[in-house]
Amino acid sequence: NLDHRPTDFMKLALSSSYIHSSANRGFFNNDNSGTSIGVTLTGTTPWLELFPNENGIYPDNPAGASNPLQTRDLVRNNETVNRFIVGGTANIDLYRGDNSNLEMILRGGLDFYGLKTRAIFPKALQFQKPSNGGLNGVAVQGDTQNKNYNLSGFLVHNFFTDNDINFRTQAGLTREYFDRNTQLITATGLVASETNVDQAANTGVDQTRLLQEDSGFFVQEEVNFQDKIIATLGVRGDKSSNNGDANDLSYYPKASVAVNFNEFDFWNQSSDWGQFKLRAAYGEAGNFPPFGALFTSYNTFSTDGLLGISLIGVRGSKDLKSERQKEFEFGTDVSFFQNRLNFSGTYYIKTIDDLILQSALEPSTGFTSEFVNAGELQNKGIELSIDAVPVRTEDWNWNVGVNFFKNTSPKLE
Repeated sequence: NLDHRPTDFMKLALSSSYIHSSANRGFFNNDNSGTSIGVTLTGTTPWLELFPNENGIYPDNPAGASNPLQTRDLVRNNETVNRFIVGGTANIDLYRGDNSNLEMILRGGLDFYGLKTRAIFPKALQFQKPSNGGLNGVAVQGDTQNKNYNLSGFLVHNFFTDNDINFRTQAGLTREYFDRNTQLITATGLVASETNVDQAANTGVDQTRLLQEDSGFFVQEEVNFQDKIIATLGVRGDKSSNNGDANDLSYYPKASVAVNFNEFDFWNQSSDWGQFKLRAAYGEAGNFPPFGALFTSYNTFSTDGLLGISLIGVRGSKDLKSERQKEFEFGTDVSFFQNRLNFSGTYYIKTIDDLILQSALEPSTGFTSEFVNAGELQNKGIELSIDAVPVRTEDWNWNVGVNFFKNTSPKLE
């Protein structure tokens, strides 16, 4: 990590980290074949002789689908991660005067993530023998390479008036890029003691690729009148390659206001009341469609050596757009006895329009489902909290707090 100020008007910051981890995972959890260690132990009696002989050969477990000692010793299930994360920020003072200043903030980040998995189930395992319904040995190798980066730039302008009305104007651009490539190779029918995926009778390959690009902008104005009244008004625009129209900007407004009555001259500062704030806010946000929902994808298959493609059952929807979330909330914050008793309450109504759902289709279409913008979801809720300091001395403080929240979904169309 590095913080550096090359000049009086510029400040630079850099952070970086590298992670390498290797985990040898077990073979547990529930399964339908009864071969995992946890399941097979439930029916294995303790007096059975399951240790290998002098030649290293394990006997079959007569009371289960696998020999848990053999599984423990011969199965390999490893995950290795290499990850590099770096981020940088530059704060540049473009202008600084008596009543105003202008600052530019530039940020960028990179995240390179690599995951390699390797699972080996030798043909010597009890549940891998063809006579026991096995696959005569399995070797699985997976590789995931994920690359993300983000870029953003902001302009922040502060203006201070003589009558203590302060203005803060912000504007910015954002850009995000996601690229993931996952490959999985499964080999069955291993040759002798080979573990390479190319030394097998059958090999299957799966690959998943994900590419997404998002960009947007925002503009926001904040007005502060002597900390008595604070108001904010802004709008954000977003677009994504996951939308039906990748160049269509969706606009999301927001506004908020808070009034601190305890800052006004008529407020009695000597009373037991400390803070008394009323606040209200409204905002909208979007949720992009999932990757691949726009397109109809296919799988490959082979019949008598002839290669073909088949539908996976999900039909693409070229008109898909982002969900729109709208939320209105209002509340209050009050305190008493020099902030030794505090109360906060908020009531909110949140509505989601153009809800993204996977809808079933008639079998006659040749598909089973598709993603659509359909329905509306609404949530209403309340959040309450009380914090108190019953005892405050030089040697001992006692803090106590109680939180209550309730959320209901009265409407889904």
